[in-house]
Amino acid sequence: MKNLWVSFSYLFPAIIFVLLIPSSTAQLSPSENRILFQVQKLLEYPQVLQGWTRWTNLCFLPPSRSLKIVCSNGHVTELTIIGNKTSPSSHNPKAGSWTSLQTLSGRFSIDSLFTVMTKLSNLKVLSLVSLGLWGPLPAKINRFWSLEVLNISSNFIYGGIPPSLSSMRNLRSLVLVDNLFNGSVPDLQRITSLEELNLGVHFDKLQVFDVSSNEFFGIMPTFLMSLPSL
Repeated sequence: MKNLWVSFSYLFPAIIFVLLIPSSTAQLSPSENRILFQVQKLLEYPQVLQGWTRWTNLCFLPPSRSLKIVCSNGHVTELTIIGNKTSPSSHNPKAGSWTSLQTLSGRFSIDSLFTVMTKLSNLKVLSLVSLGLWGPLPAKINRFWSLEVLNISSNFIYGGIPPSLSSMRNLRSLVLVDNLFNGSVPDLQRITSLEELNLGVHFDKLQVFDVSSNEFFGIMPTFLMSLPSL
């Protein structure tokens, strides 16, 4: 009996620790765990994502300025990945064209990346910054049904901004600054929850307007001059 009590006394702290771990964050679903490893591969194993193994509990990685993964009820709700690649605004035109050190390789597919990431159906915050992403922003971006914050700044994403973005009704913050976007800006008036926009939108709550380091052309929408909070 004494030995049994001694054994229990050692196990008791461990039992308490397990009970104190919130069940909502204790385990990521296998499907979403695989998705994160796919993202690691599609981003060509950036330094901030190195060291992951099949035994790594991705929900319990210590958050840092470069990486933050938040989980709830077995799902990823926040994913922030900040790399160390340069951006268009830091490029010296005299140095010539973009190099492989600034962008991901020619094998990279931004369409494949977002096809995989939109399967994180509970994602509310997504930041992919300074990772060397390149290519046109896919129209399937609107498959992030729950997304509230989208930051893909300081990459080499080019082309027009897809009109499908206007159907992302839950967006509160949209940051596209320091890319190579060009073309006209779609009508984003339907995103009525938007509070921060590094682009431009007709919205009464808008307080921040930033379109720097892009190549938009056309006439600036006149409603921007009359926004009360700008």
